[in-house]
Amino acid sequence: MMDKRLYRLYQGDYNFMTQEWQSDGTVIVSLYKHNDDKIHRLHIKNLYQENEELIKDEIVTAKVPNHILNRMREVIDNASTE
Repeated sequence: MMDKRLYRLYQGDYNFMTQEWQSDGTVIVSLYKHNDDKIHRLHIKNLYQENEELIKDEIVTAKVPNHILNRMREVIDNASTE
């Protein structure tokens, strides 16, 4: 039976996916969805095989840091006064 946390990978409810192959043969899959600040990271052993196993899953929040947002606002403000 498929681990319900792996279902997200096969469901296809994401816009972008990366696969980071590790030296031990496992894969870290990151799933991103447009307009969502969450990145789902799945560390999987035997990806796409019958004995596929989820080693670890985590949700990482991906936001633009405040100091970058402030710099962007400064650029926009300066451009509108020129």
